[in-house]
Amino acid sequence: YFLGASKGQRVTVTLKATANASLYIWQDDYNNGELASGSGKTSTASFKLPKNGDFNVDVGPSEGAQGFDYSLTVSIL
Repeated sequence: YFLGASKGQRVTVTLKATANASLYIWQDDYNNGELASGSGKTSTASFKLPKNGDFNVDVGPSEGAQGFDYSLTVSIL
C-alpha cells in the first residue's frame, strides 16, 4: 500500500491475519528506510512520520504461511 502524510503525524497500522504474516512500513528506501515492522496473526505498529511524503506498507506471509486473509487498518492523526 502507498500512503501519504505530513511530517510529525502519528501513523498507526494494525494487521489482523488468519495466518502468521509480516508487516513492514518504510519510506524512501526499502532497505534503509524502515519506519516500523511486526509479525504474527495480529500486529500493530505506531510511529511519527519523520518527514512529509509518501510511505509504503507491505504485508506478506511469514513462517512458511502460503495464503491467508487479512484486514489492515491505518490511522493518520
